[in-house]
Amino acid sequence: MSGFRFPGSSEGNQSGAGDEFPFSDAELGLAAQAVRTSLLSSLPDPSACRHTFSNRFCREMDAVCRQARRRERLRTCLHRAAIIMIAILTGLSIWLAVDTGARAELIRWVRQTVGDWTEYSFFPRENAGILPEYDLYWLPDGYAKTPLITQDDKHISRYENRKTGESFRFRYAFMDDSHWITVPAEESRTAVRVFDTPADFYTGAESNTLIWMNEDLYFTLEGPLDSAAMLRIAESASLCQDTILSWRISWLPEGYQVSRYTESAEKYDVHYENGSGKTVHFLYYRMPAGELALIPPSDWLRKDADSGAGAVRPEAELYESPDGRYRLLAWIDEAQRITFYLYSEEQPDVMERIAESIFQESGASDR
Repeated sequence: MSGFRFPGSSEGNQSGAGDEFPFSDAELGLAAQAVRTSLLSSLPDPSACRHTFSNRFCREMDAVCRQARRRERLRTCLHRAAIIMIAILTGLSIWLAVDTGARAELIRWVRQTVGDWTEYSFFPRENAGILPEYDLYWLPDGYAKTPLITQDDKHISRYENRKTGESFRFRYAFMDDSHWITVPAEESRTAVRVFDTPADFYTGAESNTLIWMNEDLYFTLEGPLDSAAMLRIAESASLCQDTILSWRISWLPEGYQVSRYTESAEKYDVHYENGSGKTVHFLYYRMPAGELALIPPSDWLRKDADSGAGAVRPEAELYESPDGRYRLLAWIDEAQRITFYLYSEEQPDVMERIAESIFQESGASDR
């Protein structure tokens, strides 16, 4: 090699000798070796580079290393947990998609806002059988139960304070797709607990609502009571005591036959009807808590009554419907805490005779 040429130069270039680099390749190699030797010789001896770090520095570096190792272990654990969770959710989703019964058992209800309402919807379920009977074993002062409504799939009872006129409603039913609960969406919701059961308390302008569930049933309390009173009432709700209530009518005018009949540990409710369309309705139920008071329909008029001897007490009350067609004779057995109601289109003297014929069957007592 005769010498280094700049890029773009050529042997045919006639610009002169100034285009050639003045050093040969061999000279450049020797120069590079000389620079390397000079640089290496300027470095200190390796034995002189050894340094003893302070204890504080070593502790700080150990802490940094431990923190790094913990982070690595945490990342590993989170990664494994995420994999396990994804596997569980995938398997659960497949199971619920295939098994509709399992889906109904796992997801029993849902709360959602629909327009101006907060709605609790329940999913379809198999027939759960006979609706159990619950009653309230604590009531605020002055409240008494009014004649109640019980159907095969739901129960509604109303409690009224005769002094203030205020009332609240107790309702329960099976959780299935034939029932739902609605609350105005503007009412504020507070998460509370009925014992260990999560519940929702809604505060309204004139009435409040408490909602809770157990394994099979939903329960609601609706009325002007505050949360403390409603929670105490809810916590007193229990299955009715297994009690025999065996009061019976022994005399009726000729022609009356039973048309409808319900008997349970909570109440006795029987309807009689004759061929002319007249009816006699006999209803009684036990009051486990609250004030023993008669709660007639609000627009019925109080009349004088003299029931005489027999099962009816002298303080029995007689009421008449606004149109004068129906009459109600009502009284209380304080010893057994039972309230009796006798409705009919018959005249007062006939109703008093029916009431006097009512007796308690022998052997009727708590089981």
